[in-house]
Amino acid sequence: MYKSLGSDLARLATAALLFGALDRQPYGYYTILRWVTCIVAAYTAVQAYEQHQRGITWVFTALALLFNPIFPVYLVRKTWAPVDVLSAALLMIAIFALRRQKNLMGVTDREANPCGGLQDPRPSPRCNSEMPSESNLD
Repeated sequence: MYKSLGSDLARLATAALLFGALDRQPYGYYTILRWVTCIVAAYTAVQAYEQHQRGITWVFTALALLFNPIFPVYLVRKTWAPVDVLSAALLMIAIFALRRQKNLMGVTDREANPCGGLQDPRPSPRCNSEMPSESNLD
């Protein structure tokens, strides 16, 4: 089963909220929208960073800063509409961009390189045993 289903649903729900912002909504809607979009964008940036996808990391960091509710960015309604549409599109693209890619053999990066490395630096339980060195073989 796909492990990031919750993240994908959060991105999809946030995209729906952003599209909903194109219509007239009460002021509280936009406040909630800022919080939700900021949190989801920040989490997406973290996920992209963990997968070494720097471009996506920077895009969603900027998105989180744009929608942050603590130091809000004030724009006119005509400016927010394309920003909302672009942000929703980016969130939907991230659903597919952050899925682990399988190689030609159908193996994920983690399965192909269980001991870490450039693809996934986290150690695997299979890598805890020490390899015998040449001096121990004598």
